[in-house]
Amino acid sequence: EARKTEAVQARLRSCELEASLQASFSEFFQTGTSSSLQRRSLRYPCPEHGLAWQRSPWSQTSARFDRERPAIVVTHASVSAGPSPQLIVRWQCVNISHSDLWACLTDAPVDVNQPGPEGHLQVDVPLQPSEQDQGEAVIYIREEWALPSQFYVRVYSCKAIDFRGAFLGFEFGATLRPLSASGDEW
Repeated sequence: EARKTEAVQARLRSCELEASLQASFSEFFQTGTSSSLQRRSLRYPCPEHGLAWQRSPWSQTSARFDRERPAIVVTHASVSAGPSPQLIVRWQCVNISHSDLWACLTDAPVDVNQPGPEGHLQVDVPLQPSEQDQGEAVIYIREEWALPSQFYVRVYSCKAIDFRGAFLGFEFGATLRPLSASGDEW
């Protein structure tokens, strides 16, 4: 019973973080992602400190915004169901080598930096060089992946990142809510 209570409280904390990140993300990009991104202000704004700060999902740390700080932001994801289910994901990244980018499908919420070791489903999908460069990938969902009914989409650096003495780890961008495997868009 105590373990169930602890699990429920952990999920509530995750939902609160997702909601606050989603709200700050929406406020930050209220004029549209392309205009904000053109100013190279790519980041997940920090829900605790405001829009002048950025949150690094993998390290779960925040810092004042710095244009040089590596960042990946997922800007769109959609799942289409049917005989050949597929996922389309779009992202923007700065100061991270495009050739180091992979996609991950997971049931882990944004506040879990390493899904597999934490006991969550983790399906890593290599991206083609053209997808890495374009910031958009079409992923054909395989039945053997056994995805849950809802999952998050991440784009991450497969190489650990250090920035000015701060270990950012395997930095990622993610959908800020799970997508429905039966068809959904974020």
